[in-house]
Amino acid sequence: MSELKNGSILLNFNIPYTMLDNHLYNLMLQMTEENKSLWRIKNNYLSDAGDCADCKAFWEMLEKDKQEHINDLLELIKKHL
Repeated sequence: MSELKNGSILLNFNIPYTMLDNHLYNLMLQMTEENKSLWRIKNNYLSDAGDCADCKAFWEMLEKDKQEHINDLLELIKKHL
């Protein structure tokens, strides 16, 4: 396994594949959900907030929070691969 510059993980598929244990699967599934949520915040919710400064501030705070969760999940996943 090696890491790409953007933090993505490049898996080596030359090794025999085994089913992921439930714990690792859960971490990966949660990372997918967090990434989807972050994408929606960046591509929809911030612009949809229009001129509402309070809502924009909320979405910006949540965007940072989601990014931290993604970074934490990535570190946990790397430990289990």
